[in-house]
Amino acid sequence: IHHHRHDAVRAGSLAHDQVRALLVDRAGRLWVGGRGGLQQWRGEQQGFVTVAGEALAGQHVTRILEDSRGRLWLGTDADGLALFDPAAGEVLRRWPPAGKGAGATADALSHYWVYGLAEGAGGEIWVATFGGGVDVIDAASLRIVDRLRHDAGQPGTIGNDRVGAVLADRSGLMWVGSWGGGLARHDPSTRAWLKLRHRAADADGPSHPAIVRAREMADGRLWLGTNGNGVDILD
Repeated sequence: IHHHRHDAVRAGSLAHDQVRALLVDRAGRLWVGGRGGLQQWRGEQQGFVTVAGEALAGQHVTRILEDSRGRLWLGTDADGLALFDPAAGEVLRRWPPAGKGAGATADALSHYWVYGLAEGAGGEIWVATFGGGVDVIDAASLRIVDRLRHDAGQPGTIGNDRVGAVLADRSGLMWVGSWGGGLARHDPSTRAWLKLRHRAADADGPSHPAIVRAREMADGRLWLGTNGNGVDILD
């Protein structure tokens, strides 16, 4: 094991020891997101190089998603969302939350804390937030085209606005896991939702109300991380 840590007197070290996001993109480049913004690993000689330092100064990057166009979507825990173009080396667009420099309400993110990112069918970027549900951004126009919120009076909505997991599976279905709201499956072809909630009497359902991580395995099953009862495996 080789340890990489922040060293204030050594160029090429990590910008900060709190690291929350790692991504190896399709070109094989390693990106690191943390309390020091965004960095790229450029080998032993250069080490970790800070990218878009001015645009991301003071921001804690906690999520990184590479979309089908090769762009990086960067979620933060306090400053919303940013879109970075590695080819140009610059931030193309920012979505600050309402009250933090956002312009028109239509361009503001529903919540400051981005907790998950996924690319759905037709180039939609699903942005899961910890309190504002899911904002859906059209990857071509870069406009927010939908806001998915929990509505207790409507069964066809997500289970809770505090979303921890968002996943696009290989069949094109979207999955949203939330604190206390279980798991919701969305079919883009019909815009229909199916919710799977925790019930003590249902041994085949989620074992905990909070689904905070989701990952699809090679056999198509979903591994679901709960906030208190380990991992559920969904067939």
